[in-house]
Amino acid sequence: MRALWFRAAVAFLLCAMGAVEFVTAREENQTWDESNQLLSGYAYLTTGRFTLAREQPPLAKLLWALPVALLRPDPPVHVSPSENPWPAGLRFLYRNRVPADKILMAGRSCAIAISIVLGLAIAYFARRYFGAGVALAAVFLYAADPNFLAHGRYMKNDVAAALAIFVAVMVWGAYLLNPTRLRLAMSGVALGLALATKDSALVLLPVMLILYFVHEWQQRRSFSPSRFARGFATAGLVAFLVIFAVYGFEVEPIGDSGLFRRFFPDGGAVARIPIPALGYFSGLSAIWLKQTVGGLGSGYVLGRPAVFGHWYTSPVALAVKTPLADLCLFALAAVLAIARCRRLKMRDVNFKWFLLAAPPIVYLAISLPAAFNAGIRHLLPMYPFLYILAAAVILSSPLRRWRLLSVLAASALLTFESVSIYPNYLAFFNALAGGPVGGRRFLVDSNLDWGQDAKKLQAWLQDRGIREVAISYYGMADLAYYGLHARELPAVPDASSARSLHCVAAVSVTNLALYPARYAGLEALEPSARVGYSIYVYDLRARSGDGGK
Repeated sequence: MRALWFRAAVAFLLCAMGAVEFVTAREENQTWDESNQLLSGYAYLTTGRFTLAREQPPLAKLLWALPVALLRPDPPVHVSPSENPWPAGLRFLYRNRVPADKILMAGRSCAIAISIVLGLAIAYFARRYFGAGVALAAVFLYAADPNFLAHGRYMKNDVAAALAIFVAVMVWGAYLLNPTRLRLAMSGVALGLALATKDSALVLLPVMLILYFVHEWQQRRSFSPSRFARGFATAGLVAFLVIFAVYGFEVEPIGDSGLFRRFFPDGGAVARIPIPALGYFSGLSAIWLKQTVGGLGSGYVLGRPAVFGHWYTSPVALAVKTPLADLCLFALAAVLAIARCRRLKMRDVNFKWFLLAAPPIVYLAISLPAAFNAGIRHLLPMYPFLYILAAAVILSSPLRRWRLLSVLAASALLTFESVSIYPNYLAFFNALAGGPVGGRRFLVDSNLDWGQDAKKLQAWLQDRGIREVAISYYGMADLAYYGLHARELPAVPDASSARSLHCVAAVSVTNLALYPARYAGLEALEPSARVGYSIYVYDLRARSGDGGK
């Protein structure tokens, strides 16, 4: 009966999460590059060649494309790897015989299913190591988190990466605790699937290495180079075979690699050397260039636009985007853990605690110097470990009443935070940041405004009988497709420029942040509405004495 109640509770939480994601996703148009990512996976699924948007691996893209294929949309027009895939993605989504929203929701349904699987993985491993109470608490923290409710709906590989990284670490931990050939092979498979999902899964390599040496140190046995080499070589070989399979067993000459052409434009005999899964290594080279050279063109944190990311982007994102309830629980768990560690020798601490603590610490450390850091979505792989860790520390035996009440109070606060931002989960910022209105001072782009609210803007205008809008839109959605009669919003550098427009103006928050001088005249005014918190609307007709429609 206990097992039945546990499964029923987990099912209820995750079904509620999936329902909320599905309902709110229907109200939003595509985020910045969902059409591009979807076309990449669909073209690979139907043609067998992964040629579009190869910067990130194709596994998640293939999964999104599966339900889309059931709709039988028009096949994608051939686009060579050298061409820009963005226009092709927009044509595929908005110029198809199948409506754009139907295609979008088919792919997003698979993304939502992936977010539910992550919840199941949290429930399974948390219960295995700490019991049903801790597992339920961890699943609730996950299912009610506005950040996962936001990003779990989109065809972006951040939540899929969180799932793959979490499972890979847990399977590796199971192998270290009870080494068998089967568990080692499963570790290799999990590692390969993670690496085929997102390049950030490379963080697994130092994490697995650290966990291996911690376990050896705790076992008080001498280091065996041969055992170490066999274990990692086997896991690495299996992982590469998985990647090779995901890339369709492609073997291409190294000269086709973008990195090779960058440094060796003349090619030569070396350019003809065949490389298995060359697409994977080409993607890695593109990410490496972005992280070390290219940066992020629209980077923004703490009111400072920049080409390169700032080292404090990750700490700021964690501080302002993490729900207050979670921050309180994480802080309480840290205090309790430090107090207990003073009475223990680190060598005697159960290995399962290292299994949960090492990945988020390593992940955060690696994110600090990254030039390309989009904020909270890049940090999502940390949270499953933190949920379980916090719940396990606070609810550990002997359970004090005040600790149980703390968890219940935090759960009530988290519910309030999640409900209060509905349905605009992407715009969530905690109360310390001033909520979604104050949050724009800290982060924008995928943390607040990813171009997702054009449909909501059209509905807002239609309800008020406004036929045309002057807009500065940060997004890729086809505004005309959604019935928006829009013209480009000119620069509004001062109040006099605003008064001379005689129109309804709409501007994306990201553009307000990135181009403060261009829109200073609007910033001096109170917006007439904040649509989804990502698009600010200014009715400049009334301000200029024109009250007509």
